[in-house]
Amino acid sequence: MANPKRPFGSPPALFSRANMRRLELASMGLYLLVAIGLGVGIGYYLDRWLHTAPWGLILFLTAGVIAGFRNMYRLLKREVEASHHPEDEG
Repeated sequence: MANPKRPFGSPPALFSRANMRRLELASMGLYLLVAIGLGVGIGYYLDRWLHTAPWGLILFLTAGVIAGFRNMYRLLKREVEASHHPEDEG
């Protein structure tokens, strides 16, 4: 049965605010993985360039983990705040 809220022939709102929030929540693990991967990559190549193994890797791995969890915290905090105001959802 067709949705009575949208006119016949119009496409569904794929890029609605609610769907974008769902996509962002689904990609939280990817955010963490990318932050840690970048930290490891930067640390590894700095250690090779400066011959300081393993200190650059340890430092940038730690920074990547902190950045990844900080991003997840910010995303979850924003989602909790948005759940308190459901009328803002599009």
